[in-house]
Amino acid sequence: MSGRSLILHIGAPKCGSSALQSALTRHPDLRDSAGRRLRYIALRQQNDGYHPVYGNMVQRRGAASVYGYMCWPNFGRHTDSGPILKAMQDVLHAGQRGGWVPVLSCEGWINHPDLFAGALADLGHPQVDVVCFLRPPAEWVNAAWWQWGIWSVPSVDVWLNRGGLPYGFADHLERWAAIPNLTLRVRRSRPDAVQKFNALYGSHLGAQKAENISSPASLLGFLLRNRAYRETPHDARSEALGLVQRLR
Repeated sequence: MSGRSLILHIGAPKCGSSALQSALTRHPDLRDSAGRRLRYIALRQQNDGYHPVYGNMVQRRGAASVYGYMCWPNFGRHTDSGPILKAMQDVLHAGQRGGWVPVLSCEGWINHPDLFAGALADLGHPQVDVVCFLRPPAEWVNAAWWQWGIWSVPSVDVWLNRGGLPYGFADHLERWAAIPNLTLRVRRSRPDAVQKFNALYGSHLGAQKAENISSPASLLGFLLRNRAYRETPHDARSEALGLVQRLR
């Protein structure tokens, strides 16, 4: 990893991202196998913009979050990518000044290689590691159905027949790999994405904990019948709160 200025974990969704983000949130300051400092940085949105979160603050805010971790925001149709990419640039420069390598994570970034290609070009193409975990298509589609599809259509058959499923990861990864000075590291998410990250960098994040798993049938049924508690396929807060209460 000599010379690396930045590590980006880009997903993919439903491929161990929550487990890795949770482990990094609990242990945000690490050493790699060569003794170099790695710092997991999260990004918090406030009224006056985005602010990087470091060290013990990552741990405290992650512990207070219903999801149990902190990460970076994804890019959506209504999200201005400029401030997020500017924050990434600021964190990279802070790491270069401080002698540590920032580790940033967002499970949806795999879908946005072109945005990062432009941002890294503006920085003069620093040396960057990009880490991605994948699972086989059939297994991924099954997980995606229970996470997203079930909230919008009456059956998995209807969902599959609609087409347009977002398993286009290979095409996206080809564009990531074409970015100059970027090393793409792709691994299977099973059986343990956390330990595979440890193997890549010689870090010590501890054992993986089950995170963002499918809700029990009773909770899914309740939320499907009472949509006010989970209005959209991507509004998982109420579901997460239900699991937290169940575990307590």
